[in-house]
Amino acid sequence: MAHIWHLSNIEHRRKRNQQWWANNAELGMVIRARRRAKKYNVPFDVGVEDIHIPKRCPILGIKLEHAIGRSGGKPNSPSLDRVIPKLGYVRGNIQVVSGLANRLKSDATPKELLRFAKWVMKTYGA
Repeated sequence: MAHIWHLSNIEHRRKRNQQWWANNAELGMVIRARRRAKKYNVPFDVGVEDIHIPKRCPILGIKLEHAIGRSGGKPNSPSLDRVIPKLGYVRGNIQVVSGLANRLKSDATPKELLRFAKWVMKTYGA
């Protein structure tokens, strides 16, 4: 009987699920980080109390907004970043930044990022 209700109320369940994730952003970040840590075999040791979502991205200064109902988020969605990727999701090695900043940073070293920035400035000007 419950299975039939689930099948016939997909839209209702989708909206309820989206609302839960929107209201529990920090917990959602912890849950997704735990999955990624397991997938990529990196350490994990963070909880909801370790996640602090700022109003603006500390790297790019753009306003952070949750992308409700959108897989992967938007460029200005809050994103959990590992400061030093190989150290994993551990206290002192995580920060919340925009999805765009996290993608730009990716797994690049500071030296690679500086080289990239110099190339951008040379190619596209100040």
